[in-house]
Amino acid sequence: MTSIYLLAFIVLCITAGPHLTPFSHDEIDWNVVSDPYELGKPSITSQHYFGTDDLGQDLFARTMKGGQLSIMVGFMGALVAVVIGTIWGSISGYLGGVVDSVMMRVIEILDSVPFMFMVILFVTLFGNNIYLIFVVIGMVSWLGIARVVRGVTFSIKKREFIEAAHSIGVSSSP
Repeated sequence: MTSIYLLAFIVLCITAGPHLTPFSHDEIDWNVVSDPYELGKPSITSQHYFGTDDLGQDLFARTMKGGQLSIMVGFMGALVAVVIGTIWGSISGYLGGVVDSVMMRVIEILDSVPFMFMVILFVTLFGNNIYLIFVVIGMVSWLGIARVVRGVTFSIKKREFIEAAHSIGVSSSP
């Protein structure tokens, strides 16, 4: 529960945080840049709560923007992983046999490729893009989910109520 409360607090902070400062994450405060003694120092009067960087950009606003992007990448990467893993695992577990064997070998091959290699490969091929990060994280993270979903699907397929349905003539095709 502590983790849930901490995550909720972080999401609240990065949602409300940008409204507490008059600066955007990429705006330069020329008043701070012109005064070398104020550059980088945190100050409540100048509303630079974490200070500024060497270019006069507000670190508080930049931290809030970075937090928003991090939470978005985490949630979207997890969503992509759940969707791909659920579809792949349920197809593999439901069809079984040769299809299941081939699909599990594909997972084993993909699982042997290092994560950073995949990131570098996709960034090189498709360019630097925030949506690409969602896809890459999702494409690497779905492997374990697919294994779990395959096992659950396979175990449900062998349950008594499924066998009873087949015995009274219910078709196994979707």
